[in-house]
Amino acid sequence: MKKWQDDEVKVAFGIQINPSYLDGIYVSGKTRDRYGNVMKQRDVARLNKFRVEAREQWRLDNKDTIKNMGGK
Repeated sequence: MKKWQDDEVKVAFGIQINPSYLDGIYVSGKTRDRYGNVMKQRDVARLNKFRVEAREQWRLDNKDTIKNMGGK
């Protein structure tokens, strides 16, 4: 499976125009990307894997500041 490719976020006057958190939103019964296009199931799976890996890496990088590490 190919890795998720995150698009560059455009910023105007300090405001994100196309933030990546809009990828994978559920609208009108379909999963859509930040541009409003319907996402294929394999793209949704790639996005979810990307977010899980990024979160786990963030948690590992910040062990000293995260209080809810829970046994890992």
